[in-house]
Amino acid sequence: MREYRPDVAVSLQAPWWVSYALWVEGVPVRAGVRSQWHSFLFLNKGLRQRRSLAVQHEADYNLDVLKHALNISENVKTPVLKLTAPENPALLSKYHLTTQNYVVVHPGMAGSALNWPIGNYIELIKKGL
Repeated sequence: MREYRPDVAVSLQAPWWVSYALWVEGVPVRAGVRSQWHSFLFLNKGLRQRRSLAVQHEADYNLDVLKHALNISENVKTPVLKLTAPENPALLSKYHLTTQNYVVVHPGMAGSALNWPIGNYIELIKKGL
């Protein structure tokens, strides 16, 4: 950080020492989610959010933090991240799957957001998505 000398740093739920390092190095704008003790001490552009209520997409929460950090008030469209997984025939074969003929279900948020009831996941899977 000493070599790069950033003007703005946005931290989304990083460990305490990240916020501390930004503060020690004197980064002018230290933004992030204000939730844990260190975020109240070391971030000067912290934004309090209730992500656990899950009223919007995680990307929208992150965009809100970025807009707060950069003092952007106008409506900005949330970017969509599109990923392309590499082909892995050995992995598909191991689980008896075929390309583009399976669905991955990721139940549970480990406390970071509201969880959909497990029965809903089961019903969704039974219906074949």
